[in-house]
Order: sequence, then C-alpha cells, then structure tokens
Amino acid sequence: MAATDAPTTDPAHEEVEHVPGEGDMWFFVLFESLVFTSYFCVYLYFRAQNEAAFLEAQSALDLPLGILDTIVLLTSSWAIARCIQHARAGRHQVARQLALVTVGLGALFSALKLVEWVRLIHEGHTFTSSDFMTYFFFLTGMCDDHTAELVLTADGAIENLVFVEELVASAPMIPGWRFTAHKEELNITSAKITMGKYTFDSQSLWFYSNDHSKYPDEVDITVIYRDFDENDKASVVNGVYIFLDNYLGELKSITNLDNVVVIGKDDATRELVPIEKLKSFLEWREKEFVEKYHEVIKDTHDMEHSVLEAETDTGGRMIAVINTTILNWEGKASHPWMLNIDIPYDGSNNGGLPEEDINQALWGLEDRIAAQLPNEKGYILVGHESADNLRTIHFACKDFRIPSKVVQQVSIDEPDWKIEYRIFKDKYWRSLNRFNPNDPI
Repeated sequence: MAATDAPTTDPAHEEVEHVPGEGDMWFFVLFESLVFTSYFCVYLYFRAQNEAAFLEAQSALDLPLGILDTIVLLTSSWAIARCIQHARAGRHQVARQLALVTVGLGALFSALKLVEWVRLIHEGHTFTSSDFMTYFFFLTGMCDDHTAELVLTADGAIENLVFVEELVASAPMIPGWRFTAHKEELNITSAKITMGKYTFDSQSLWFYSNDHSKYPDEVDITVIYRDFDENDKASVVNGVYIFLDNYLGELKSITNLDNVVVIGKDDATRELVPIEKLKSFLEWREKEFVEKYHEVIKDTHDMEHSVLEAETDTGGRMIAVINTTILNWEGKASHPWMLNIDIPYDGSNNGGLPEEDINQALWGLEDRIAAQLPNEKGYILVGHESADNLRTIHFACKDFRIPSKVVQQVSIDEPDWKIEYRIFKDKYWRSLNRFNPNDPI
C-alpha cells in the first residue's frame, strides 16, 4: 500500500521552454477567439454599410459605464492570474483572497451589464429596435428580442453545483431577464458543435453501452465518432465531451454518466445506436438505479475500523484508520459520490504524521463533519489517512449537494486549517481499493 506519488523533478526537463496548459484547452481558447472575432467582423461589415445609423443608435450607450465595465473585466483577469501564481507558489491564503476578489469583480461586472441592459430596454432600445442594437444585445448576452439570459455554470466542478443553484434561486425577478443554473439541455437538432475541421452532431455520432458483470449499475458508454482521428484524439474527445454537455445539459452530463470512451467506427465492437437515443437510455438507467437504491441506508456505527500502516513512495510513513468492513458491502453503488477532504498540517517533526495535539484537533474536525453527515441521511464515513503532512478524510455519499455545503461552511469557520475538498463520482468506491485487502485492484 502506498500513498499518492510525490511529484518528481527532472532537472533536464526544467530547461525546456513550453507553453503552459493542455493542447486541447489552447485549441478551445483559440476556437472561441475565432468565433468572437468572426462575430465582430460581421458587425463591422454591416456598420460600414450604414455608418450613420449605427452611430446614431450607438449614442444611446453610456460611455462612462462602458469604461467601468472594461476596467472591472480587466482587473478580474489580473486578479485570477495573480491567484494562480500565488497558488503555484504555495501562498494559499493570498490565492484564496484573490479568488474571492475575482468572484466579486465577476458579480460586479454582471450587475453593471444588468443596469445597462435594463436602462436601454426601458428607453425603448430593444433587440429589434435597430441593427446596431441587434448586434449589441447579441454580442453582450441577449437570448431573444425580449429576454436577456445569464447562465451560471459550475464548469464541471461537482462541489460547486449546489452554490450555483442557490445563487440562481435567490436572484430577483426582473422583467426581461432570465437567470439559469447550469447549461440547459438542447434538442438533437440544436446540439451541433463545430470545432475546426470537426463537426459533432446527430449525423456523425453514435453510442453503445458497455456492461460489466462486476459493476452492473455503472453507466459506461462508448461514443463512436465518424471522423475520429487517432493522431488528433485529444481534440476529438474534447469535442465529444462538449457535445454531450450541450445535448444532455450540464447537470445530466455530470450526474448520469459514469464513464465515456470515444472511438472511431472501425473500432466499434457492437451495434451502433443513434446518439439521439442517448437521453432515453440514460433516463431508463437512472429510473432503474433510483428504484433499486433510493431507500438503501447503511448503519456503520457498530463496524470495526482497521489501522493500516505503510511506507509512502517518499520513504515516509502512512497511517490510515479505515472501516474495512464497509469496503466489502455489496450496496456500495447506493452511495456513488465520493467526498475527499484534505487538511494540511505541520508534521515536519514527526515524519510527516501529525503530533498528538494536532491529531486530536484533526479528529475533532472529522467528528464535527461526520455529525452533520450522518448514516441515516445517506452518508458513510469510510475513514481517513495521514501521510506527508496531509490528512485526507473519505466519505461515501448518496448526494453531492449537502456535503458541499457542510464542508464549505466548516472551511469558512476554521480558516486556519486551509481545508480543501473535492467530490467525484465513484459508484463502486474503486478509489478506496488500496485499503481493501480483498479487492486490491
């Protein structure tokens, strides 16, 4: 048994200059830039055809407000860039503060746009009042000629979904405005994604389900793409994920799929199912899963815990206190969301392990969180591990919303602990297999 590999440094590799980030992310950024550049080119073309009319309509805009919008936007970009720099340097408190500044500036920017759009609409400048206003509202966020839509997204971060939903639920009712939590699903005719030379739509995509006897409740699908290119696999896979996110909707894409593999038609081993049938397939699987596990609750109070000890890859000690009995439970799929809570501490004088006073305080934090995530509500404290100055607490959960709120509140109440957490789908708890001697896969 070993702790997570510590990062290694190759001195020769440090001298190599490279562009930060993943290649597919740069492709996405450049593609987005190209799209918006195209929009503005179209705007400039039609503006040149009727410059006087455009200038007259443009005079309705509030120049000082526009300048303030720009300053806020640029400052938020600077703040998040500095946040990343401080986080990489290990200055997490400063990084956290700058992240909050970025969020605040983003909210301020949205509020300023709200003020601007409401004023224009009340003055009679709508989506259809002039060609200039058509382009202005389109480029700045109107979803139709009567409604401006603001879509708030967690961008795939499961632990943030509930906060997006609560923010939208608390938004005031404003005529001409629509606030939406998460990207909504599209019908199959609207769900078309074009990325460079690739087009992802109902004509180019199929799927089939992969069944596993050991994991019968896992929703594992293979998506077949007509123009799959092994040499450009990252771009193709990214395009498929974006398509699924738009077609299924952000929430369903995250919660209903456990695993997705993307291949070409030549590699398919089963009958291809049209991609437009994916929604009904997922609805059937979700209904089946809910009927099977909805009322399943596991009482773990009388189960014994094992103390496990091992050497980490860095040569230090790792000690874990784990409910190894629950790891052999056949109903693990009923608690498909894994909550991992990371709490750093200073164990430099104890081989990376917490000293007694710190250990007692960590136990207190664990008990406090466990009291708010009880068995009878659908939460199982599996145990914790300590190594390399980090305590990680493992919970298995029936849902992801309440755990997010509980741990977020504890991290706010206990700022000195620098608590971080992540929630991910792990329907059969395979991330904990290293603690199970009966299933060491």
